[in-house]
Amino acid sequence: MRTEPWHEPLCMTKTIKNKSGVSNLIISGSDLHLTIWNNSRCVRTTRGVDLESPITNMKIPYQMENNERQNMILFCNDTDIGILQQPIDGNPFRNAAVLSSGTKLIDFGISHDNKYVFSISENSPSMLMWSFNKT
Repeated sequence: MRTEPWHEPLCMTKTIKNKSGVSNLIISGSDLHLTIWNNSRCVRTTRGVDLESPITNMKIPYQMENNERQNMILFCNDTDIGILQQPIDGNPFRNAAVLSSGTKLIDFGISHDNKYVFSISENSPSMLMWSFNKT
């Protein structure tokens, strides 16, 4: 795989298999775009989220027994945590983000029951717990 010279990859995640049994690789780049790859080629390049900094971390919620939350990707950039709805098509109304920290976010994690998101920030002695509700 080779990306464009101006598109420095920052993070990537593998999607859950779709109806045809194919899982894609989503790469977030420094140019605020998302590229979607299948096994051999770039399928699509779309606009990322409309935030000041690019996505630096993406995670897919755990698959539940009743197949809930398969179409969501949780992401974070320097200060925001958000939800990106699949399929990724560049539509700005298919994502949402909230300001989660005044300083730079280091990482975030998802609880095994998909109800909570935990985040840690630079120069902060605490960990934040966010309630994640799809409805």
